[in-house]
Amino acid sequence: QNVYINSGASRAFRAPGRPQGSFGLEMALDDLAQKLDMDPYELRAKNLSGTLYKAIPFELQLGAERFEWKAKYQKRNTKTGRIRKGVGCAVTTWGATGNPGGATVRCTIHTDGTVEIANSVQDLGTGCRTMMAITAAEELGLDVQAIKITIGDSSLGLPGPASGGSTTTPTVSPAVRSAAYQAKNKLFEKVAEKWGTSVDDIECNEGQVYSKSDTKKTMDWKKACALLRSGPIVTMGEHIEHPKIPDSGSGAYGAQFAEVEVDTETGKVRLIKILAVQDCGKVIARQQAESQITGAVIQGCTSAIFEERIMDNMTGRQINPDMENYKILNAPNMPDIVPILVDVFDPVNNTGAKGLGEPPYVPTASAIGCAVANALGIPVCDLPITPNKVLAALQTKEG
Repeated sequence: QNVYINSGASRAFRAPGRPQGSFGLEMALDDLAQKLDMDPYELRAKNLSGTLYKAIPFELQLGAERFEWKAKYQKRNTKTGRIRKGVGCAVTTWGATGNPGGATVRCTIHTDGTVEIANSVQDLGTGCRTMMAITAAEELGLDVQAIKITIGDSSLGLPGPASGGSTTTPTVSPAVRSAAYQAKNKLFEKVAEKWGTSVDDIECNEGQVYSKSDTKKTMDWKKACALLRSGPIVTMGEHIEHPKIPDSGSGAYGAQFAEVEVDTETGKVRLIKILAVQDCGKVIARQQAESQITGAVIQGCTSAIFEERIMDNMTGRQINPDMENYKILNAPNMPDIVPILVDVFDPVNNTGAKGLGEPPYVPTASAIGCAVANALGIPVCDLPITPNKVLAALQTKEG
């Protein structure tokens, strides 16, 4: 029977369902490693070998090396003293290969050489405009600054994806590249006609259009576009799913490692370091991608030790309903966050791009939970890992 309370209904958060499932599974794996008297990293490495996508065992190994796992790891129940350090690790997976038919992009090459890429997709601040500009610029052989991006307007009549499921980049970027490729070839038709050669013989790079067979035949981009006397070139591109091939279409993967300190007298957990190894197919904008990973880790840290809706059981009201009392990670509590991107070529689409918004959020709280268990010698199996829960776990262990 439903009970109505004075609070908002539950609803999807970043990576809905996955972080919670990851926390339960990864904590169970650490308990299993404890019972087997085995390094929890080694347990994961052995079970990942030959499974899932071939990148994830490499990413787990790379993370362990960069994190210096072997030097930092000590078995549970070997820590003494008031302040105890612990380390933990966890892995992540997310099916983020884009939605075929989910985007239609228009590319316009004007007679003055300017290029416009248009789609109705929105930019939430993750850099959708930059991603589209980089994709088009690479295909057209131009500088990113030469590309004008028009988005976020339904009147364009160019469908784009919603910002959910980490599908924006792998859905939009293939359509951008398709539209730019078609427009480029139409421009090359004009150039080939002028030079008396074929379209296949024409190429463009660094703003120069040239013949691959005759080095004397070259002109800059604007002069080539001036050949469009009848008006601009306008093409439409869509995300078309590539034929399935072995080891393709398997999503994005990653591994994270956490180092914590736990004060056994106060129960406070201090985050020292989170190292996050993540792939998203072919990285399009590296700084933005690293920022996405860092932001996801910050959110995961918040989930692990702070973020909690506290309810009054008598009135059914939320006691901490505002940002003054609802605790989130702030600068003094911020750990050293190290994002490591791994380029993986997986031809799921014509850019090889996969989503990145949600995958790095999935394992953070799990890795922290395993690190706390490693420090204390006993797990805290309820998020967030607050001081009262830490002290209660220690009392249970002592009892």
